[in-house]
Amino acid sequence: LATDNEKFITRYQDLDWRLSMVVATRARHNIMVPKYTLKFDLKTDDNQTQSVIMDADYNNMKRL
Repeated sequence: LATDNEKFITRYQDLDWRLSMVVATRARHNIMVPKYTLKFDLKTDDNQTQSVIMDADYNNMKRL
């Protein structure tokens, strides 16, 4: 049973992140809105790498 479950496991390999800041818009000046871009590299059992990219704001990062 254990070997059957392990066939489909995806493993964490790497994480890259980037922080971007919005400092002003046409309507509002002097605002600070952070945005995080995360890239997860996941490795499957057949040694293929799959990349997943997501954007998150500060509130969502606190929940992770």
